[in-house]
Amino acid sequence: MVKRTIIAASAAIILAAGLMSCSSGDLYSAPKFKAEEEIRFELLSDELMFTPWGIKQRDTLLVVPGFSTESQNTLFVFDKNTGELVREGVRYGRGPGETVDGYYNVTLDGDTVRYHERSGMGNMSFSLREFVESGSSMSCTKESRMLPKWCMYYRELPEDRRLTIQSKGYQSKDTMAVRSVSVENPDGTVARYDGSPVKDPAESFVTYMQPYVTVSPDGTRLAVASGYGAILETFDISDGIENISTSYYLDPDVTVTGGTSVRSDDSVFGIGGMCSTDDMVFCSYDGETRYGDMRRRPREERPLIYRNIAAFDWRGRPQILYRSEYRVMYLCADENNGSRIYAILSDNEGMYYIGAAEL
Repeated sequence: MVKRTIIAASAAIILAAGLMSCSSGDLYSAPKFKAEEEIRFELLSDELMFTPWGIKQRDTLLVVPGFSTESQNTLFVFDKNTGELVREGVRYGRGPGETVDGYYNVTLDGDTVRYHERSGMGNMSFSLREFVESGSSMSCTKESRMLPKWCMYYRELPEDRRLTIQSKGYQSKDTMAVRSVSVENPDGTVARYDGSPVKDPAESFVTYMQPYVTVSPDGTRLAVASGYGAILETFDISDGIENISTSYYLDPDVTVTGGTSVRSDDSVFGIGGMCSTDDMVFCSYDGETRYGDMRRRPREERPLIYRNIAAFDWRGRPQILYRSEYRVMYLCADENNGSRIYAILSDNEGMYYIGAAEL
């Protein structure tokens, strides 16, 4: 079947939406939250003896992808109530049931765990229940899928749809938009939203090399945040893809000269890891610390960045800023209680923990 492409919007529309979302005549305007609250995390785990790369929740379990230099395992499952390690496995490697880089991008849809490989080995999926019961001897499915050129993010969506975010290399000679968000349907049709909130092609490429992304649990909405600064876009993806809002909060403040990107010392750390409920978008957030202040200080004297959780509605409007005593690396909302948050936390010593808190 020949794939059809639906163009849902243009860069001009994105820019207009962003201008409307600002509270002043300037393009960027820091978010003004309706309230600020202190949040206290309960540490569920001891120090994690591996490097975590996310956190997901399912039933009574917390799923944490990561990498252990000791065991070479990349998946760790904990009891969400006790913090006890229930099972670990999925070794790093090229053998059956192993992974090379899929643990950097793991999704959990119902009982299905998916590893999204960029190494060419093919995506891998398996049952979380079976993994807990059998460890790495669980049965798994491999799917050979060629990701599009310049793909920076990929995941499956409900109803066999696929989400892709591309950020074209600014020196490329092809004519694809610098940044493109696509939803592919089972019948091969593609809904695509072309264009970038960052006008300069080189700066856009750097800003969206590692975007932060969350999809609502019901699969109808998508939020994308810039890798630098704080530009927050929300989309309706229930039928095609339509921009809901684009909010320009903090300037990425990145320039590219001669193929090298430089971050301004005045740039402020903005949005980090994201998660969502059907009503809200949550993200780790700083909004205060300047890059130059971090760069100039000795490591032991650097402030703890991303100590906040920012709550936005699905129109990108700031609601509540929660302040904590830890760096919030990754977070997820309880599937049955959206006010309970689980997070990968880090302290001033650089140690990692699993924590839980009520919003």
